Amino acid sequence: MNFAFTDEQLAFRDEVREFCEKEVTPEIIEEIYAKGDEHSPSFYKKLAEKGWIGLDFPTEYGGLGKKQIEMGIFREETAYYMAPMMSNEINNILTHSILLLGNEEQKREFVTGVIEGNIQFCMGYTEPGSGSDLASLKTRAVKEGDKYVINGQKIFTTNAHIADYCILAARTDVNAPKHKGISLFIVDMKTKGIEVGPLWTLGGYRVNTVYFENVIIDESDRIGNENEGWKGLALALDIERSGLVYVGKARRILDETIKFLNKEKPACLEPQHWVSERLNELLAEVKAARLIAYRVPLMQAEGKVPNSEASMAKLYSTELLKKVCNTAIEVIGKNTLLTHRSLHNVWNGLFEENYRSAAMSTIVAGTSQIQREIIAKRKLNLSSKK
Repeated sequence: MNFAFTDEQLAFRDEVREFCEKEVTPEIIEEIYAKGDEHSPSFYKKLAEKGWIGLDFPTEYGGLGKKQIEMGIFREETAYYMAPMMSNEINNILTHSILLLGNEEQKREFVTGVIEGNIQFCMGYTEPGSGSDLASLKTRAVKEGDKYVINGQKIFTTNAHIADYCILAARTDVNAPKHKGISLFIVDMKTKGIEVGPLWTLGGYRVNTVYFENVIIDESDRIGNENEGWKGLALALDIERSGLVYVGKARRILDETIKFLNKEKPACLEPQHWVSERLNELLAEVKAARLIAYRVPLMQAEGKVPNSEASMAKLYSTELLKKVCNTAIEVIGKNTLLTHRSLHNVWNGLFEENYRSAAMSTIVAGTSQIQREIIAKRKLNLSSKK
């Protein structure tokens, strides 16, 4: 079996690399540090100019119509260069839900707006009591005539403070099974009754708590049929859990570790040295993680649903990223724990930043424990019921 990219895919990969080498400047990295929201308006504008915000969106809405494999390459390579891609990730994930469930008017307005860089979404999914078990969400959307009245709270909502719209998951039937009574809505963030407050993460970036108090929206703001929003949520989770972002970061951190050791501690890279052996093991694991992760877009390209496969990719790649970061700090030494503000930091403080954010990666989009449960139930047909 041939696991290699095609010539066209390799050319696209090289184009992404060249772009990132030019555009992910120290000034962009400093901008992200200073603002703390993983969003650079200037970098995002350049993505829009390249058409890459709509990389895998249909050409009829202004997208480039690339396949999921190209999107995987894009995710891996931009992550390798530590590009500020959070806004692009959120918009891509949520726009796919609109493409799946939305009507033609919604697709024309919002998909095109995202591609042009004029619309920023946030994801109104997670709640204080409903994170990894997203289907247990409690936010209510009660229908009154041709309107819905929304009450509830969302938490850890990335980009809510800069978003134009929220793709909101709310319960529209409290008597239905928890996966069956959920609907998706496009909510204008300027609507009366919405309050956004900051939360600061271990990784140093801002997320938000969002309160909805008697927020009134039109029935036309619903995406798809009432009570059928879980299909859109599930699609979003599979995209988010593909794992290639974490693979790209792990590759880069290993490369930077080896680069530092070559210069400062070359004896550590001798064949029989424990550090050399450890790094070789991790390099092999990164290669394995890539194969597991690329299985997700490959299945999507074939029209398959990579539900348990996405969980496998997310679990393996995030735990590996954490292991790679821990190893880098262990073998390089204490200066890896200095931030970008210190004159004595290593790699502009990115070892330290990634060490913190790697811990978060095993929690967001479903904890490692939840991924194991999904794999056990849906891949291995195991059940927790006695």
